[in-house]
Amino acid sequence: MSHLHIPDGILPLWLWLLGYILIAIYFIFGAFYIKKYKKQSKFPLISIMAALMILTMSIPLPFPVPYHVNLSVLTGIILGPVLAFFAVFTTNLLLAFLAHGGITVIGLNTVVISIEAALGYFIFRFLYKKFNKIFFSVFIATFLALLFSTFLNIGIVYTGTHNLSMLAHHHHGHHGEFNHKHHQNDHNFIEHENHHPPLMETHERQEGFDKHEHEENFNIKKFLSLMFIFGFIGWILESSLTGFIVSYINKVKPDILNL
Repeated sequence: MSHLHIPDGILPLWLWLLGYILIAIYFIFGAFYIKKYKKQSKFPLISIMAALMILTMSIPLPFPVPYHVNLSVLTGIILGPVLAFFAVFTTNLLLAFLAHGGITVIGLNTVVISIEAALGYFIFRFLYKKFNKIFFSVFIATFLALLFSTFLNIGIVYTGTHNLSMLAHHHHGHHGEFNHKHHQNDHNFIEHENHHPPLMETHERQEGFDKHEHEENFNIKKFLSLMFIFGFIGWILESSLTGFIVSYINKVKPDILNL
């Protein structure tokens, strides 16, 4: 739900470039972390989690809105918030080559899903220390992390498209003002000559703009409604799946979780 399936050329340059800058900073921090705490032995586990995320994120669920299981919170719980970043980045890079979003949104996707993984990790640790219940802690942590990342995802999309929308409205406003003045001058001249004001074209044009604006608002509301309705179902499914997986790992190989 938090993965941006947006092709190149949609989001503005400053927004997707900011995503790349943020992951570059975190990449440097992560490299120092691995070297300082000698985490090179975790590389195979990072590769396994990245492969698992690629697999699950490549299989869309049969919902009216695009949804797939991320397992990002599972990755965060197993690897921790720093190492999970490398698995998330690898996943988004390979998915972009498979046409799951453009190259320009790799940075933003990595930022959002890394935050999702880190938030799930910290919430799980807090709840587990407080209640000592694996499934409950994982379920709540996953659900809250997915909910937050969805809002963050919507904010990114709104920020990128809202500016373009404002620019378009601004352009149409000036263009319409120019046409109105130009049309008014022509109208005065024609009215003076023929006494037949051409008002039908202006009326039809205004109706077209009003209809377009009404359809745009309707589509946005419909999109948000569908996303939250079916997203809620997806959050429940992914939270339950993550809870069962972590509970199983805790029984057969608890050292992976470091609880």
